[in-house]
Order: sequence, then C-alpha cells, then structure tokens
Amino acid sequence: MRSFSLPDFVRTHRRTLIVIVGIMLIPLIYAGSLIWSNEDPTHRLDHINAAIVNSDQAATPETTTDGEPAEPVDLGATLTEKLVDSTESNNFSWHEMSAEEAQSALESGQVLAVLDIPAGFSAAAVSAGGDEPLDAAIARLSITTNDGANIIVGNIASTVGTTVADELAAEVSDEYLRNVYVGFTDIHESVSEAADGATELNDGAEQARTGSGELVVGLGQLREGGLALADGSATLADGATQVDAGVQQLNTGLVTANSGAQQLSSGAADANTGAQQLSAGAASANGGAQELSTGLSTASSGAQLLSDGLAELSTAATDLPGKVTALTSGATALDSGATALAGGVDTALTGAETLNGGASQLASSTSELSGDVDSLLSSWDTLSDEQRKEQITQLSESAEAANTQAAGLSAGMTGLVGDAAAGTGLSFLQSKSTDLAAGATQLSGSVAPLSGKADELVAAISTASTKSAELAAGTSQLSSGASTLATGTQSLADGAATLATGTQSLADGASTLATGTQTLSAGASTLAQSTPQLASGATQLEQGATTLADGTADAESGGTELNDGITQLADGSKTLADGLDDGVSDIPSYTDAQADHLAGVTSTPVEITKTRLNEVPAYGYGLAPYFMTLGLWVGALAFYLMFAPLRERLVLGRQPAIVVALRSFAPGAMLGAAQSLLMLTIVRFGLGLEPADMPGLVALALLTSVTFVAVNQAFNALLGPPGRFLALIMIVLQLSSAGGTYPVETAPAFFQLIHSWLPLNYAVTAFRSLVAGGSIGIGEAYGMLTVWLVAALALTTLSIALRRRRERLKPAVAPAAAGISEPVEIR
Repeated sequence: MRSFSLPDFVRTHRRTLIVIVGIMLIPLIYAGSLIWSNEDPTHRLDHINAAIVNSDQAATPETTTDGEPAEPVDLGATLTEKLVDSTESNNFSWHEMSAEEAQSALESGQVLAVLDIPAGFSAAAVSAGGDEPLDAAIARLSITTNDGANIIVGNIASTVGTTVADELAAEVSDEYLRNVYVGFTDIHESVSEAADGATELNDGAEQARTGSGELVVGLGQLREGGLALADGSATLADGATQVDAGVQQLNTGLVTANSGAQQLSSGAADANTGAQQLSAGAASANGGAQELSTGLSTASSGAQLLSDGLAELSTAATDLPGKVTALTSGATALDSGATALAGGVDTALTGAETLNGGASQLASSTSELSGDVDSLLSSWDTLSDEQRKEQITQLSESAEAANTQAAGLSAGMTGLVGDAAAGTGLSFLQSKSTDLAAGATQLSGSVAPLSGKADELVAAISTASTKSAELAAGTSQLSSGASTLATGTQSLADGAATLATGTQSLADGASTLATGTQTLSAGASTLAQSTPQLASGATQLEQGATTLADGTADAESGGTELNDGITQLADGSKTLADGLDDGVSDIPSYTDAQADHLAGVTSTPVEITKTRLNEVPAYGYGLAPYFMTLGLWVGALAFYLMFAPLRERLVLGRQPAIVVALRSFAPGAMLGAAQSLLMLTIVRFGLGLEPADMPGLVALALLTSVTFVAVNQAFNALLGPPGRFLALIMIVLQLSSAGGTYPVETAPAFFQLIHSWLPLNYAVTAFRSLVAGGSIGIGEAYGMLTVWLVAALALTTLSIALRRRRERLKPAVAPAAAGISEPVEIR
C-alpha cells in the first residue's frame, strides 16, 4: 500500500481543489464586496456633485443693533460661499451655476441635486424685524433632485436641504433675537431710568415728609408761642384794667384831697384874719396870740404848699388815667391780636398736619411704586411681552397720578409758605409776629418805668397822708386851745368867734384832706400791686412773641425744605413717568392676526421646498431597476448552469465558427427574451409598477437579457466551469459597483473604477430613467450593452475556434475524467 503524499494528492486533484477553494471563497467575496461597497456612503457625499443657483440680492434690515446704521444682509452669497467652500465629507460637492446650467446638468445626471436661492431671500429673512408684522415673510429655499438618476439621493438631498435650512433659520433667528434683545435692553434702560425716577421720587417724598414734620414742629412751637402770647396779653389786659381802677380811685382821692386843702387854706386865711383882729383887742394875750399867729401863719403857709403840691399831684394824676387808659386799650388790642394770631396759627397747624399726612401718603405711594418697579425688574425675564406692557402701563399711570399729586402738593406748599410782601402765608405771619414781639418789648419797657413811678407816687402820697393827719391833729389842738383862750379872754370875743369859725373850717378841711389822702393811698397801693402783674404780663407777652417768631422761622424753614422736597418729588415723578412712557413705547403691540403671523414666521424663518424630477410614488420604483437587471443576469447564469454553452455537433461540424456561435446563442437568447418579458409582465400587472416608458423598458430589457446571455455563454464557452465561477463573481462586482441604492460616487474608488466597464451598471442606470422618467444613461446603455453583446459573441466564436483546434490536435477527453458533470447539450 502506497503511503499518502500531499504533493501527489494536490497534483492529482488540482482541478478539484481549485473548484473547492473557489466555492469556499464565494461567500467571502460576496459578503466582503457588498459590505465594502456600502461601508460608509453617508460620509462620502462630498463625491456627489450638486449645483447651487443664487438669485438673491442683499437686503438692509429696518432695525439696527446698538443704534448703528444697519448693514446690508446677503444670505444668498453667504450660503453659496459656505456650501461651495465646504470640505465636509457628509455634504455634497457644490458648484455654483446658472439656473439653465443647473437644470441641464440635473436632467443629464451630471449633478444629482440643485439648490435654488430665489430672489428676495435675504429680504424675506430680515422682514420679521420690520415695523409691519404682516409684511414678515418666510425665506424659502428649494432643492430639486431627479428620481430618474437615483431615488436615494432625493432623500439625502432632502436631509441636506433641511440641515441647510435649519442652519439658516438659526442664523436668521439669531439676528432677529439679537434685535429683540437690543429692544429689551432699551426697555430695561427705560425701566431702570424709571426706577431711578422712582427712587428720586421716594427720596423727595422722604424729604417732603421730613420737611413737613419740621413744619409741624415749627407750627406747634408757633401755636405754643401764640397761646403764651395770648395768655400774656390777657394777663397784661387784666393788670391794665386793675391799674386803671386804681388810677381812677387815686384820681378821686386827689380831687377830694385838693378840695379839703382848698377848704383848709380858706379856713386858715379866715383864722389869720380873726387872729389879727384878736391881736388888736387882746393885748393881754399878745404874747400867746403872737405865737399862735406865727404858728397859724406857718400852718397857712404849709397848707398852701400842701395845696399846691396836691394840685400838681392832681394835675399829674389827671394825665395818668389817660395814659393808663391808652395802655389798657393797647393791651386789649394786643390781646385781641395775639388771640387772632393764635387762631391763625391753629389754622396753619391744621393745614400743615394735613399737608404732612398727604406727604406721608405720597411717600408711602412712591415707596410702593419704587418697590413695584424693582419687582418688575427682578421678574422681567419671566414675563411675557403683554404682561410686561400691562405692568409698565400701570406703573406709568401710577407715576402720572403721583406726579399730579406732587404738583398739587407743591402748589399748596408754596401757598402755605407765602410771601411777606404780598401779605400771605407763613412769611407774612413771621414778619407780623416779629413786629408783635417788638411792640411787646416796647410795651414792657414802657410799663417798667410806670411801675417805678407808681411806687414813688405811692410813697409820696403816703407821706402826704401822714403829714396831713399830723396837721389835722395839730389844728385840732390849736382849735381847742383857741376855744379855751376865747373863754378866758372876753375882750377878744369877736376875734375869737371869727377865729373859731376859721379854725372850724380848717378842721373840717383837714379831716376831708385826711380822708382824700387815705383814698389816694389806697388807690396808689392798688396801682402799686397791679403794676408788677402788668410788668409780668408784658414780659410773658415778650417771651411768647419771641417763641412765636422762632416757631414761625422754623415753620418757614420746614416749609421751604418741604417745598424743595415736593419739587424734587415732582421732578422724580416726571422722570418716572417719562421712563415708563419710553419703556411702553419700546414694547411692540400686535393684534392677534399680527401676532399669529409673526409667530409663524419667526418659528420657521426659513423653509425649504423639496422637488423631485421624475418622482416615483414608492421606494420600490427606485430599487426595481436594480433588482430587474440582477434578475436578468441570474436568469442568464442559470440557463448555462443547466445547458451547454455550445452545440457540440455544430462545433465539430464544418460551419463557420461565427455561425456556430450564433446558432448556439439563439436558444439562450430566446429564453432570455422570454425571461425579460415574463418579468416585466409580472412587475407591471402583478406588482402594479407603472414605468414611465414601458415600450422603452421592454426594448432595453430584451437587449439586456440577450447581452447577459451572450456574456454568460462566452464565459462558459471559453473557460468552461471556471467561466460559471467568473459569472458568479461578476454578479457581486456588478452589484457592488452598480449604485443600485446609493450613488456609485459614494462607493470606494475600486468600485467607481470598475463601474464604467460592467454591463449591468449601464442597464441599471437606463432602467431608472425608463421607470421614473428622463433620459439619463439610456443611450450609453444601448451602446455599452451592444459592445458587450458583440464582444461576448466574439469570445464565443473564439472559444469555438480554439475548441476545434484542440480537437484536431488531440482526442477529446471524456468529461467524467475531470470529475465534473457536463451540462445538457441542446440539439
């Protein structure tokens, strides 16, 4: 037994091993080729040519950013430059063309997509930022593909176009939102200005509140001073009344004393006359009478002096009642003026308190208004345009109302402060209270000397009263002595009687004088007691007037500060109102129709219209050419799996090789034609696929079928069983390079290279045009299929010639010797 030898086994079974290895490689070749050709078509889109047609012109937006002049926007040029310069692998290779060039290139298959940027595209893109919302328009692009070239490209182009539209929409939205945000910035500045105005308004209200408080305090002091002035003037009036009563009593006593002094002077004169008569008749009593006469002369002289002094005192006292009466009248008038002044101060105090309450309410309102503005700023980003406008409008109305109230408060305060020259307000009250204080000071100065003089008058009157009493006592004793002398001196009867009469009159006058001086003393005492009260009232009146002047000055200062605060309040409210008005004017207002239209435009600022030339109704239309050509190739391959490629009898005959080739080809060609007709019938009527050009499709299908039969015959005739293997390999190569799904431009370079040489690929391209419409590849398909048909027949003829030559050189080897069954020969 021979040992096993691998080299001998390989040499002996070489053909069998080759066949086994080839069969083993078929799955690898198929899977590898198909996977490789479809490895990553979406990242090879840059090998697909596409055209861009830019008919757009630059447009200038109506709104600007940052207050600068608007620059023209040319989105068409920008998009064209971006696409043409793009080097991304997932984007088409774009080429700018005219509309006519792009249309022609699309119909011929030179480009597989056309992006059209229409005129007015940029104008439509910026129209959303214009002043007329209803004029806003959607910027529209259009992209056109040709299903007659490749249905998948239409889907890819749709995606690319949508991406381009989305990017443009983002850019347009960015520009639009930039303008919107600039508008928001303007509104924010206006509202911030309004907030500043509200703060200023609040500060002014606080200052007005402080000033009104000072005004209330000053008016309170003014009221206290006025009340003190009224009390002092009342006290002064009471003291003056008492002084007047005392002076009247003093005047009455002086009149009585003067009358008694006159009577005393007359009696003393009568007594002197009687004494002279008595001196002549009473010699014996001459010494005593002389002394009595001297004493009486002295008494008469003293009485005369007393009478003169009392007369002067009476004269002086006569002027005193008038002055005291005038003083009383002035004090009474001063009391009335002070009372009226106190009433006016009460009225001013009431008005100031009311003004203070209004200022406090206004301060509270402005504080709340400032808080509302701060709240609006903090919640600005969360509010809608309508809510923002509504709140700013309410703030504006509140600010206008506050401004009006502040203006009224300012006018009322101006009236309260008044003008001294015009005789109005606190200014006039201050000037009058100053004059009143000066008058009270002068009155106090006048009363003080009067008080001193009254004290001196009381002292003098008291002294006169005392002396008058002593005089009355002396004259009484004198009368008693004279009576005794008259009794003892008979001879002096007549003179004594006369003397008695005079001395009696003298005694009566002295008594009257004593009574008058007592009355005078009592009146002077009353006057002395009243004058300190009068001085105290005058001093109190002076202090009250001074307090009144100080309170009036404080009230004027507080009123001035209040007026300044209210002026600032009015300015702040105007600033607030202006800021809110500016904010409201910066917020656009739209009707429902305008808002709906503008929302539709801004939500989709750019749209793309997708158009398919030769559009097919279903995806199966796009794949049908691929599958039909594949079916025709497999049908041809199957025919020669079952039948011999050549008719052996004819090969061994004497007919020319070309005739043998054609006669051997005829059965397969007829069966191939039948295959194609049956296939198209089922596709058309069974599956419902309606080709755009059914006759053309039938004609090309017949040519394709007989060509594929001829090619498979040639492979089998020339190579035998390896030819069938090559036919299998041709299937996968043609499937991988046909571009049946994705365009062949997305396949690796190897498949693009062999694409132009393989017949099935031309058939697929032509079938697409005949199914969908158009003329892409039809002419090339007829030409290339004819070339392959002729070449295949030529190869078959060559195989016949070679076969005949081998047959002449050596005997034929039985097929069984090769271990491979021979296909059935068609007789």
